[in-house]
Amino acid sequence: MVARLKLPPNQKFLVGVIEAAGLLNRNADYFDKNIRYSRRFLDMNIEKQGGQFSTELLKKYSVEMK
Repeated sequence: MVARLKLPPNQKFLVGVIEAAGLLNRNADYFDKNIRYSRRFLDMNIEKQGGQFSTELLKKYSVEMK
C-alpha cells in the first residue's frame, strides 16, 4: 500500500524551469529567452530561488497575461 501525502490546499510549491515552462504552455527555451527575464515576470517576483518558481505566482501570471 502506498501512503499518500495530504497537504493543505493553500500549500505553495516551487518547481524548476521545465515545469514552469510547462505550466505556461511553453517550451523551456522560449521560457528562458522571452518570459523568465521579462520586466513583468521579474516584477512579480515569481522566481523564489535560483531556478525555482512559485506555482501560485505562475498561475497568477498566466491569468494576467491572457
